[in-house]
Amino acid sequence: MPGYDNWLKAGVKSVGFTQTGKPPHVHLDIAIDRPGLCRIYILEEAEARRLDTLRRAVVVTARSTEVFKKIYKRMEGLGVDLDDHVGSLLEAGRLILDGTGNVIVDPDALRHIFVELLWKTDLQGKLPFWALDHINFVIPSSPNDFSRVGVSVDVAEFGRVNIALNGTCSTDGKMETAGTLTLGFKF
Repeated sequence: MPGYDNWLKAGVKSVGFTQTGKPPHVHLDIAIDRPGLCRIYILEEAEARRLDTLRRAVVVTARSTEVFKKIYKRMEGLGVDLDDHVGSLLEAGRLILDGTGNVIVDPDALRHIFVELLWKTDLQGKLPFWALDHINFVIPSSPNDFSRVGVSVDVAEFGRVNIALNGTCSTDGKMETAGTLTLGFKF
């Protein structure tokens, strides 16, 4: 119980159940050493909760999300400790692409606008997350020497193994097309 807990002070042994998801949360305590004794209260905390591997409710913070962990590792690799730069009010989006930054227009702007802003961000809630997370567009950009356009679909993922189908066409007038099946491993 938040704050002073008279059950803890009295030595009452109990088991508790906390609602998960978005707040406000309801918590139920049932005494296991005093039959018929129980209590219920609303947790005023603003944090979301989820179930851990032992099915206990744990507080979900921005720092505990996979998005924050990925960004933290990337910045750490560049020699930047985010703890020195991030205050206590921190939010993490569902994807590493979520958020706002300065407007930058470069040769890769078309890919950035279409894939990262429109497809991955603006269509959240309008399309299933599976489609947003597993369908990727190949747009003429610096990684492909501005020479290909197409689509890639992550067909299956088994732990660290990913299978994807790719289809692209050339944009340089040669009328080349290519279809590939990619098998990827994460080490």
